[in-house]
Amino acid sequence: MLGKLDDPAVVHLQEAIPTQSVTTLFAWATSCAAGRCLPLWHARRPDDGRADALVDAARGYAAGTCTKAQLKAEIRTMRDAARELDAAAGDTAVEVACARALSTAAAVATTPTNALGFMFYLAAAVAYYELGAAADADALDEAASRAIDCAARELDRVAVADEPHPSNVDFSC
Repeated sequence: MLGKLDDPAVVHLQEAIPTQSVTTLFAWATSCAAGRCLPLWHARRPDDGRADALVDAARGYAAGTCTKAQLKAEIRTMRDAARELDAAAGDTAVEVACARALSTAAAVATTPTNALGFMFYLAAAVAYYELGAAADADALDEAASRAIDCAARELDRVAVADEPHPSNVDFSC
């Protein structure tokens, strides 16, 4: 994971996420993760359909055509993919981060706090893809910050004003 809790975009997300419904958060998180991570996944693993299957299940869950059990099964498959790739030899940091971002975003359906957590994996996927996992830490953090800022702006764009059923996610520990 990349990103810092004191990044202004992260602070903004911690304030905005509790004001939105789980439905809005799920739609935003899965859309962000799919939009940013699927192209990276396809570039690195063009013949691996696990990411597409998860995104399809998330879209189906949102549309009411996929059950929670089916969505959870695809989330498990993607989490298994992350563990498998993490244990593999070679440069798999992009794919691992993508798999974690996608599975964590889809898990917002049942665990709304993941609406912030997926962001750090997404930021890592983007930064590792742009710069390589062995790049300078400061450069990686800057790339991660840009990715988080972009996603925060997307939440602002889709946020429901005066949401009648806010998630009230509590990030205090």
